[in-house]
Amino acid sequence: MPPTHLEPFPDISTRDRLRDDGGSPRSKGKMPRARRRSSGLGADIRGDTGAPAVSTLSSMPTIESPPLTPRNSQSRVSRSTPKRRKARSLFRRWQDLSFRHTWVNPLILIAIILSAYFINPTPSNPLHSAIFLSYPLPPTDPLIAAHARYPGAPTHYGKGPRDFAFVAFYIIVLSFTREFLMQRLIRPMALHFGIRSRAKQSRFMEQVYTAMYFFVFGPYGLF
Repeated sequence: MPPTHLEPFPDISTRDRLRDDGGSPRSKGKMPRARRRSSGLGADIRGDTGAPAVSTLSSMPTIESPPLTPRNSQSRVSRSTPKRRKARSLFRRWQDLSFRHTWVNPLILIAIILSAYFINPTPSNPLHSAIFLSYPLPPTDPLIAAHARYPGAPTHYGKGPRDFAFVAFYIIVLSFTREFLMQRLIRPMALHFGIRSRAKQSRFMEQVYTAMYFFVFGPYGLF
């Protein structure tokens, strides 16, 4: 005997009658469909196709501004690139060049100082103390040792504030020499010998430059 708490299956004749009526009790006007009311937003919510693509924004005319034409587009470009932006772009180019070729700025300073000196290459030129030593001592000066006081002895020099210009100029000269040799001579040597790592290249350049420095200036200092 089947349990009494189960719901009985609908009669086959009832399902056939519903199918003959159109497959749904709402068909043929028996159960009219409720009409959709308008949204409270006033219009349907637009999807992602309601806005133009980014690549077409410049060619889309708007209400506030007239459509772009070749004449007013050129005027906009000219107004959007003032002198300040041009100066900033030049500064960025110079900055990139300085980081890529670190020997350029010392070379420019050396060229400016030498050009200004050769306008008047005499001791009266203020830049003379930057290129040559100042404060020469006479042969009878007591600061000179007795064994160095003889005819034809090399000139001895004292110390003074002009020596700061001399030291500063040759710091620039040696900085240019170091950076130029490392980037234009030693780095190509490292690449030629198959050194690809940046860390190994830096170590190779430092060591080779140190060897070159002592090879040149060591005998010069002994002389």
